[in-house]
Amino acid sequence: MNRRALKTLALAGLGLLALSRGPVQAQEAAAVRVVGEPVRLTQPRAVTGLDIHPDGETLATSGVDGAIRLWSLSTGVSESTFQIHEGDAAAVQFTRDGRRLISTGADGKAVLSDARTGALVRSWEFPTWCLGLTMIDADTAAVGCADLKIRILDLGDGRVEREIQAPGSLQYQYIASLSASPDGRLLASNNPLALFDVETGEQRGSVSSFAQRVAFSPDGQSLIGGSMKAGASIVSVAPLQGRARVVTDVEQRVMTPSGRQTARQEMPIYGVAWSPDGRYFATGGLDLLVRIWRIETEGDPVEVARLEGHESAISALIWTDDRLVSGDLGGHIRVWRLEGL
Repeated sequence: MNRRALKTLALAGLGLLALSRGPVQAQEAAAVRVVGEPVRLTQPRAVTGLDIHPDGETLATSGVDGAIRLWSLSTGVSESTFQIHEGDAAAVQFTRDGRRLISTGADGKAVLSDARTGALVRSWEFPTWCLGLTMIDADTAAVGCADLKIRILDLGDGRVEREIQAPGSLQYQYIASLSASPDGRLLASNNPLALFDVETGEQRGSVSSFAQRVAFSPDGQSLIGGSMKAGASIVSVAPLQGRARVVTDVEQRVMTPSGRQTARQEMPIYGVAWSPDGRYFATGGLDLLVRIWRIETEGDPVEVARLEGHESAISALIWTDDRLVSGDLGGHIRVWRLEGL
């Protein structure tokens, strides 16, 4: 699959780059605010994945040029660039000890590399392109591919421990995102959102949510599914069922038979991330905004802040301590420092 195809399918859906809209004024609740200006990073092509080293100081990014890049979170300085994949790189994560990187790509490979030098440790090659990726524990990762199969990989000896068949249709659906529960016992996939037992591969259930990104909460009790159609959903894990809706609408000027009018349109979500304490989460997508939401005991989440500064659709988010990192289809990355959370 070529770079343009991966960007279209995995990050945007049809027509994502065609959006044209005026800037939206940033809104902040009194309890949440950005400290100073965000650190700005830029890579040549669209950002497909983000991860932060266990030391909290180094950011890894993947892009549609096939490269994995390491950056200083504090200064935004580029530290290393590793040309890992022959086609688009789709996702990247550090191993738990921070010594290695694992990445997936449109070349159908999962690659384990040395995080300091970029040297190849080992690789796995699959029949079709692979996008989804998550670390399960210190020595195990899961990758999701376009054949709707999830492969559980032993990073130590290189074995494919098992294959899990995800639900869906090969014609319309693919695994673009995976997330493991904090205890490593459960695995969630997107499109539709489904839950599996890691040890047995048994499917625990699914909900009809065509998510682009999925993420477990820090306590493992909830999932966020960012929708390719509009907004996002909060899903309870036990039992697996919808719990709340996240509405991400914007005002746009549209042409009607009676002339131009203002209408509200709900935007698709392509990136989601939980705060470390699980009280908040962030979304980003076609609206070009990073939105921060507070989880409510009852009812839908409440939007508490909007961060603006991206000029292309937001494709990836990650949150660590007081820093929230966002990447977009233009190759731009912002590191926001927050307080009041």
